[in-house]
Amino acid sequence: PPDKIEPKKRGKKKKGKERALIDRLIKLKDSVCLFIHNFLVPFDNNQAERDLRNVKTKAKVSGCFRTKAGAQTYLKITSYLSTAKKHGINAFEALALAFKGETEKVLI
Repeated sequence: PPDKIEPKKRGKKKKGKERALIDRLIKLKDSVCLFIHNFLVPFDNNQAERDLRNVKTKAKVSGCFRTKAGAQTYLKITSYLSTAKKHGINAFEALALAFKGETEKVLI
C-alpha cells in the first residue's frame, strides 16, 4: 500500500511506484510476453544497448583503442555487420560483398 497521505487532499490516492508497475505489466501482458510465443521477437527492445555492449567488451579486453581512427574503423565495421544481420545477411556474406565493393546490397 502507498504511504499515508494527508486526508485533506482530493482525487485518487497515490498508488506508489511498485503498484503502478504491476498494473502496467498486467495491462500490457500480451505485449510484454510476446517473446515467449514468437521467437523472432527479442527479449528486450534495446538494440542500441546490445550494439554498444560489444564495443565496451572490446575496449575492456583490449584495454583501449590505440587511436581515434582505429576506434572509428572498428565502429564502422561493427555497424556494417549489425546492419547486415538486421537484413538477414550473415557476416561472411556481408564481408565478401564489402570486399567486392557491393555494400549497397547490404545497406539498402
